[in-house]
Amino acid sequence: INTNFIKPESKIPFKNFFLVNKDKIAKKLLQDFPLSSVEVNKVFPSKLEIILTEKVTSLIYDNGRSYYLMDDDGALIKFLDQVKTDEFILKNISTSTTSTLKDGGDDLVTTTIKVHIPNYRRVEKNFGDYPILYDLREKDVKLLDKNLLPNKHITTIIFLNSEIPKMGVGEIKYFTIESIGSGIRMITTNSWDVYFQPDNNLIAQLDRLKVVLKNNKPWNYIDVRYKDKVYWR
Repeated sequence: INTNFIKPESKIPFKNFFLVNKDKIAKKLLQDFPLSSVEVNKVFPSKLEIILTEKVTSLIYDNGRSYYLMDDDGALIKFLDQVKTDEFILKNISTSTTSTLKDGGDDLVTTTIKVHIPNYRRVEKNFGDYPILYDLREKDVKLLDKNLLPNKHITTIIFLNSEIPKMGVGEIKYFTIESIGSGIRMITTNSWDVYFQPDNNLIAQLDRLKVVLKNNKPWNYIDVRYKDKVYWR
């Protein structure tokens, strides 16, 4: 700003409060730096107040064991932390098997498994307001691994993390992915979560979400991935 707009060495009084162009300053900053918004205010008699909002181009990637910072090309650019032991809960899974007894009935078998629940509030406090993606595939990864996710999936998550709060429909905890083709799931503080498909029109999917929430009260999930249908429960 000093170099381009204040110019203290110039004979013309660019430092004059009335001559400093705040709109040109904002435009220049947006052009030269990765910022999503710039607000420039002149405070009489001699102060410039500049509020910058950094453009988020990364997300926090969680493979169930560690947290990494991932860039928009799907590369792990920074190790952040190990997943903590208190981020797991025990869950009972019941399955039925055909009995070998003469009655031919079914036996119910219950298995206890550990389920990872990302501590999104602690992650945000420690590392910043980045969207969190928990990859349910729990792949073995390491720092500097590349192309772990398509760019479209990453930009979709970043976009939703920015746009959903504007709708006033609750807070995002984190996102999950089971496979590339199945899309992404947005886990919220509501009783319902939302399924999105990065390969389809996101604005249309958000519009479908608004329609469902306007006239219904889902309690489990909303699925807006398909072009001509919406499912919810």
